[in-house]
Amino acid sequence: ATATATATATARIERRRDARGDGAIARARRATRCDALGGLEAMDANAMAALASDAHAHASAVFETADVGALADAVRAVSDANGAVGGGATAVDADALKEAMSAVTEAERAAKIASGEIAAPQRMEGWLAPVSDALEDLLFAIQGQLQGLGVPYSTGNAIIIVTILVKFVTYPLTRDQVVSSLNMKNLQPQIAAIREKYEDDQERMNKEINRVYEENGVNPLAGCGPALLTFPVLAGLYRAFNNAGIDGAFDEAWFFLPSLAGPTDARDLSWLLPLDSDYAPPIGWEEASLYLIFPVLTTISQFVSMEVLKPEETEKTDEMKNQSVLLKLLPLFIGYISLTVPAGLALYWFWNNVFTTGIQVFLRNGGAKATVEAPDDIKIKIPLGCVVIPEDAEIIPAGTTDFGPSIIWDEEWLGKRREEQ
Repeated sequence: ATATATATATARIERRRDARGDGAIARARRATRCDALGGLEAMDANAMAALASDAHAHASAVFETADVGALADAVRAVSDANGAVGGGATAVDADALKEAMSAVTEAERAAKIASGEIAAPQRMEGWLAPVSDALEDLLFAIQGQLQGLGVPYSTGNAIIIVTILVKFVTYPLTRDQVVSSLNMKNLQPQIAAIREKYEDDQERMNKEINRVYEENGVNPLAGCGPALLTFPVLAGLYRAFNNAGIDGAFDEAWFFLPSLAGPTDARDLSWLLPLDSDYAPPIGWEEASLYLIFPVLTTISQFVSMEVLKPEETEKTDEMKNQSVLLKLLPLFIGYISLTVPAGLALYWFWNNVFTTGIQVFLRNGGAKATVEAPDDIKIKIPLGCVVIPEDAEIIPAGTTDFGPSIIWDEEWLGKRREEQ
């Protein structure tokens, strides 16, 4: 059933893409023909000859062989011809030709996918499928409600609303995680003193640290539980948005973004690189600059989040210090990934960073209370150990002066000892 549904969705997307490409080429043909005819009367003989020669060669290559390179040449030729004609002629619609070029690129990609030369994006399934499918259904339900209410940009707004709802559901777990972190922070001075005292005795150090945790009722792994419980939800949310994009749900603009499905479904940087001779990306700087906004914002928000939430130097363990270099590169990695996924996913990443940072700042500044108070002074308990009293040991009354190894006990303990015997 899943395979059938996937095949149906894929076929639907390809039909819509083919139809959009055919329409773009037709519009380009009409615009080029009408603009050219409208400008013939205003052209001089030389300009007309130049336009006829260039346009015939390039238009033939464009519309008969549908070669992307020829399309690019055609756009440049039309632009040059417009300049040669002068102010009296009507300019040929270059935007329509660019749209046709984009449609041909999509057609070529579809052909490569059909031939197996490249792989099409696949839905994320696996053991998280029930979670991701439920969240995807929730996304579609909210999107439908917003459309019914006439709210613009329903898809992008639905992504933000679902992200907020997930943060609300996982808030109790996040709070427990912060409480555990605050408890560990309050115990850090005492733990640091133990590490310093027993730095040459690793076994004794571990025993004393565990004793401190037990006496204060703190589990050092307690913060991992909430994180593990929230992982399936957050991973499922990412998968839901990814699958929704593959199913064609992101084919909608959001404010300045031309399409949440853009800039490409190739999941690579082919929309941005390589730059042409004019240092312009394949889709042009006009669109590329809009699609670059959220990857840049996502990278910046990740840097800000890590800077705001990073522990103080006195709280860092050796393991955290060793990982700090790798963590500093994490925002750049996320920024790169957001360049290769649909804009809808980059939109989710940015708002998820904003909400996560806001919740953490709130909880760490009074929203969550530690259950362990930070000690005013550091005291390390030194266990004296235990003594094994032999059965034939001589018991002397308290207060008796004795020379040599001896242990003096109070009368209460002595009475209990005698009763046991």
